[in-house]
Amino acid sequence: MWGWELVTNLYVDGFNLYYRALKDSPFRWLDLRKLAETLFPQDSINRVCYFTARLNARPGNPSQRQRQQAYLRALATLPGFDAYYGVFRSGVKRRPLAEPMAGLPTYVLVRDSEEKGSDVNLATRLLVDGFNREYEQAVCLVERCRLRRGHAVRAGRPGTTCHARQSRP
Repeated sequence: MWGWELVTNLYVDGFNLYYRALKDSPFRWLDLRKLAETLFPQDSINRVCYFTARLNARPGNPSQRQRQQAYLRALATLPGFDAYYGVFRSGVKRRPLAEPMAGLPTYVLVRDSEEKGSDVNLATRLLVDGFNREYEQAVCLVERCRLRRGHAVRAGRPGTTCHARQSRP
């Protein structure tokens, strides 16, 4: 399109990519480097940065952790791949019933897990890499983007841009 290639880094929110797009699809073992090369064939893919948290074994799905570890090992074989880890916090929370019945409790205790740190790690890495001039173009695969439409992050030098695209539910 432009007649020259841009050095491009891909920044992936792995948890949201999996649960919003890949989980029930035939693409659960998506090759992220190949995805970037397919989406940006005119550009040079420098790095794929993957942000997630290691899963804990869960009742009812004991092999979930092993599947994630296998996928992370496969991704680690890709050239220019780096993984960054947040944490999972598990606990019990009190939640209201959607349709309470008269004379019965209106709240229940539910098991809850939250991923913490991956979005902050992604934003920090994106900025650090930009200031270190490690890309000319950054592409972020995230669930939600807090950049306003039309805004781009200028990182370190003129012409260095971060494009953020939101996934759709």
